[in-house]
Amino acid sequence: MKISKKMLEETAAATRLFWEKGLSTGRDSGDLSIMDPDTGLVYIDPRPNETFAIPNWGVIKAEDIIVMDLEGNVVHANNGKEPTVEAPMHLYIYRKRPNIQAIIHPHGIYSSAFAAARRDIPMVVYEFNFAGGDVPCAKYAKAGTEELAANIIEVLGENRKAALMANHGSVALGTDITDAFNVAEYLEKMAQVALYASMLGNLQGVDI
Repeated sequence: MKISKKMLEETAAATRLFWEKGLSTGRDSGDLSIMDPDTGLVYIDPRPNETFAIPNWGVIKAEDIIVMDLEGNVVHANNGKEPTVEAPMHLYIYRKRPNIQAIIHPHGIYSSAFAAARRDIPMVVYEFNFAGGDVPCAKYAKAGTEELAANIIEVLGENRKAALMANHGSVALGTDITDAFNVAEYLEKMAQVALYASMLGNLQGVDI
């Protein structure tokens, strides 16, 4: 299948924006991917190796992006680069949620606090209803495994666009990369508000 230069550039630009928005804490923490709706190929972030350092996602260029099919085969990679260790999770979610065309895996501070405590985030910010409401925490599994992906899908169900990964981070899904960023940013806002509300002793969610 033909590799899209536009998609390579779009994914690299989104990866740099991911760092600029503070959704990664540095190095290669977190990652993202975008599916090409025309080919079904997934454009995804790379992992560092001995000759390719990632001090933060702000350094990523189009030439660094990996392209895979949904079965996990790498169809495009420069200079021996490999996909992020979380590629199995991304691909699993795409296979289970065909309406999703972008996935962001943030390591935001506030959402990660809830993930570390293995606590769901109640919907304390009403506008998060666009992403499915409350944010459940998936059962713990090792990073880079399909078990982790299966645990995430279990709590996401068919409609939610966000979930926490126990002792890890979160996932934000979108119908495109803009939608995924909206989910990721609102998720972090809701986690922050929920944490502050709990400090005030009055943490209450709302129904959608």
